[in-house]
Amino acid sequence: MKHLFLFRTAVIIGIAPFILSGCISIKTNPSANQPKTDLGWFVTVDNGVSWQQLAAIQSAGADRPNLAGTNITGIVRDPSDPLTFYTLTDSRGLLWSYDQMKTWQQGREFRTGKVHSLAIDPQNNCTLYLGQGRTIYKSTDCARSWQKMYFDTRSNIVFSALLVDRVNTQLVYAGNMQGEFVRSFNGGADWQTVKRFNNPVLELRSYAADPSLMYALTQSSGIYNSRDGGMEWSDWNDALKPYGGSNKYVQLALNPLDLNFILYLSDFGMLESRDGGATWQEVQINTPRKGTKIFSVAFNPKNTDELYYTTANVFYYSKDSGATWSTSNLPTTAEPRMLFMDEENLPTLYLGTYRPAPKK
Repeated sequence: MKHLFLFRTAVIIGIAPFILSGCISIKTNPSANQPKTDLGWFVTVDNGVSWQQLAAIQSAGADRPNLAGTNITGIVRDPSDPLTFYTLTDSRGLLWSYDQMKTWQQGREFRTGKVHSLAIDPQNNCTLYLGQGRTIYKSTDCARSWQKMYFDTRSNIVFSALLVDRVNTQLVYAGNMQGEFVRSFNGGADWQTVKRFNNPVLELRSYAADPSLMYALTQSSGIYNSRDGGMEWSDWNDALKPYGGSNKYVQLALNPLDLNFILYLSDFGMLESRDGGATWQEVQINTPRKGTKIFSVAFNPKNTDELYYTTANVFYYSKDSGATWSTSNLPTTAEPRMLFMDEENLPTLYLGTYRPAPKK
């Protein structure tokens, strides 16, 4: 990424940044009276024994902003800079970090509200696409400025998923909560609908090691894959049919080092495939499958016997494919919705959190 300004942000030009301490130590025994500042991102490097909160936002002013009270809704890693992450939130817009989440920065735009999706051009990491509501934006200067590229006139549209083709980066894909898959052939200038899943598209994913393969993850009609830019799709529904509830998606963990290994979390529970989705097996866990909600899963990409999952307040770790598990308390009372294993810096594991609004 180009280093145009002193600390690589579009907000302050020519002013030295005020660097905050990025990590806050967290005891793994949260009190019921704990203040509601246990949101944002956390990190562990010892399989959940201890955690640090990654919440500091760089600021040149007297205030000390942070993510400790912010719900996390997504994370995107820069495909060409392993230290750089972009996080999506439900109230503070878009933030990015150049130091493995130790500190966060914001640009002039998208400082508030919810950002629904983000994709980075894998061949030019200063080109980004952002989905907010029914609009898709594009930046060509590392998120310093944005141009509106596509606006859907229907008020119920939310662009929930974005992806840039890894071979032809003029191909940009988007999915929305109405179940439509749209794509652009010219870097976002023009768009066409090429598939209707009739079910909300929550994510679009691809492999660096197999750039022609793309996944569309739907809310409750299963997982689809395509090898021709989204024109034709197949699914895993027949292979997953024995596992009731597996059509309702929660999380898919892909292995960048082994295309055959996939960990899938659904309403059924945790499943794994070691043949690219052709067959599936249930992962044995320590908690009853029925009645216990699993929020997130992860694995060590260099040793897929090492598995992780979270329930409402417990972190689970197995080093033998689920035969045995060790447990530790989570550093938060919020929902542990995201686990992200950093394959570039093992055994670093990130946890993203979310606290739903109280039911009325």
